[in-house]
Amino acid sequence: MSSTHKDADTIGSIIRKARLAQGLSIGRLAERLGVSKGVIGDLETDRYRKPRAGMLVKVAGALEIDERQLLTMAGYPYLVELPDLPVYLRSRYDLSDEALAHMKAQWDFARDRYDISDKDQAA
Repeated sequence: MSSTHKDADTIGSIIRKARLAQGLSIGRLAERLGVSKGVIGDLETDRYRKPRAGMLVKVAGALEIDERQLLTMAGYPYLVELPDLPVYLRSRYDLSDEALAHMKAQWDFARDRYDISDKDQAA
């Protein structure tokens, strides 16, 4: 028997399977993520044409699933392909652990002082 399009996993089906495998209700997952049950329901039923990357990362973390798969399926492959900033800086400039720690502290300070937040924090 040939596979049909309906057999293919979607972002929503992956999230739902992972949630159920952990024995979590929609409400409990929503509570963990600080979102409404409707947001989780909408994610699981693929109502968002392109869920926000930040939300997919949060969901993946809460459910302990591969965020790269969700990001790629949602059309964010460039987020998966980019190296981690410390890895990039170390390879490009041969920085020490101390220098990287200092740069991270400076970034954290700027983020707090100027109230910088990720653009993709909500679905």
